Amino acid sequence: MKKVLTAVLRILFPAVVFYLLSTKVDFREVISNIGVFGFGNFSAVVLIIFLAQLTSALKFNIIMNSYGKRSGILHDIGVYLEGMFYNNLFFSTFGGDAFRAIVYTARFKEKAPVFSALFWERMLGLLGVFICAAVSVVLRPSILSSETVVKGINLGLPVFLIFAAASVLAVCLFFKPFREILGKLSSKISIFKKAAGRFLEYSAGLGKAVPAFIISVLLSVLFVIIIVFSFLLILKVTSPGLPAGLIWIYIPFILLIAAIPVTISGLGLREWSMIHFFAFINGFSSKENIMSASLIWFFAVFTLSVIGGLIHVLKALVSKKNR
Repeated sequence: MKKVLTAVLRILFPAVVFYLLSTKVDFREVISNIGVFGFGNFSAVVLIIFLAQLTSALKFNIIMNSYGKRSGILHDIGVYLEGMFYNNLFFSTFGGDAFRAIVYTARFKEKAPVFSALFWERMLGLLGVFICAAVSVVLRPSILSSETVVKGINLGLPVFLIFAAASVLAVCLFFKPFREILGKLSSKISIFKKAAGRFLEYSAGLGKAVPAFIISVLLSVLFVIIIVFSFLLILKVTSPGLPAGLIWIYIPFILLIAAIPVTISGLGLREWSMIHFFAFINGFSSKENIMSASLIWFFAVFTLSVIGGLIHVLKALVSKKNR
């Protein structure tokens, strides 16, 4: 019953969001905009998002190597693409995390390093978003002189602060007193009693592997830059009057909002937040153009997820044949 309810909510929430948007947006114009975007532009977006996934796979590979758990980078890239397929089945992008947890736990016969690597892959990803958002504001402080821009950032601020607190707490794992406190707290919960110690030990180990940590942070920043660039490419076609500075500042906030685990792959949340920031607040583009851009980006991600699904099926067939 619980699984059925969860599945219904995954479908119902974005459906409600799209229904509400339909009262504000002309979907016929949205479909027309998507149709004229062009196969060449769409293919370029798919390729750019694939490059972003490469950085994530490389980051995970580096973190696992720092734990002494080695796997080939090509294997990791394949697993990340397969994980994109499973993102279509769970809230936000947690389907990919769950799939990677299963695959790597079976490979290394140990949960703690895998869960620790997934944890750091997420937390450093958030850190990359914060760094890019901060740098965008520093490089173009004049953008903050607009009252509407400040209003838009303030609306995204609660989400920003929640994720910021999570990333700060994650970095605190490098400090022994904090780990000891968490260890004592987790020991009070029976299901965490065995796993917590090893998880904290591995998580703290990344702080000792300074080169791996620095490279992982840089890859996180590169990931955000690539994703923002993918949105920039789409928006420059669908909304040519939209200032690039706004895109670089707002997209990190939109990524955080879309990461809230209430819809499949952020569907609905991303569209609402993009229309809210770019159309409702600033009026630089029509709601239809912004909606088109968001859906084009989603379809590009979905295309990669289908490729990941095909890889998963082929692996299963080969494995079955070799038995």
